[in-house]
Amino acid sequence: MVVHNPQWQGAGQRESLYAGSSTLRTFFGALITHEIQLSNLEEPAPHDVNHYAAIYQQTQEFRSLVSAVKPEKLFTLGGDCGVELVPVSYLNQKYDNLGILWFDAHADFNTPETSVSKNFHGMPLRTLCGEGPRGLIELCFKKINPKQIHFVGLRSIDPPENDAIENYSLFTDTVGDWQRLLHALHEAKTKNIYVHFDVDVL
Repeated sequence: MVVHNPQWQGAGQRESLYAGSSTLRTFFGALITHEIQLSNLEEPAPHDVNHYAAIYQQTQEFRSLVSAVKPEKLFTLGGDCGVELVPVSYLNQKYDNLGILWFDAHADFNTPETSVSKNFHGMPLRTLCGEGPRGLIELCFKKINPKQIHFVGLRSIDPPENDAIENYSLFTDTVGDWQRLLHALHEAKTKNIYVHFDVDVL
C-alpha cells in the first residue's frame, strides 16, 4: 500500500510543502495506490495545535483507509511529519518488536505544552507515545514505547525534547555509526523496522 498524504498544516508551510509533495507524487505516481484529501476546515476556536481541525480530519481519513485495507506493508509520501501517526501506530499494532528508525534533523518530540511554534510537525513522535493532543492520540492504533525509537541525524533539538530524550535514555546517533545502531536494534530484539525519512536530515 502506497499512500500520498500531502498534509502541510502540521508545518504551516502550504506553498513549499505542497510543492515538494506534488513533486514526489509526480515521481512515484505509478506506485501510489491511495490519496488522502486535504481538508478545508478552519479552526473554530483557538487551539494549542495550529490547524488542529484539518489535521484531525486528514488523520481520521487516513486511519479509516488503513483500517479498511489492512495492508501488510505501508509506504507513505508526505507532507509534513504529522502524517506518521497512522502508519507507525498501525504497524506497531500489527507487528511485534517494531523498531522505529527516525532519520530526521529534528526530534519531533515536543508536546503542545513544550512547543514554541505550536506546529504539529514537531509533535508526532511524542503523540505516538501517548503524550500529545488527546484527539490525535485516540486516532492512533497502538501507542509506541519510547524505547522503540532510534534517532539518526539529529542536529536541531529543542531543550524540552532533549530533556525527554535523556529521561527516556533514547538511542541517538549523529555520525552514522551503523554498527552501534545495529547493536542497539539487536539488543532490543527488534524483529521489524519502520523507517521515517525527512529530507532535512541530509
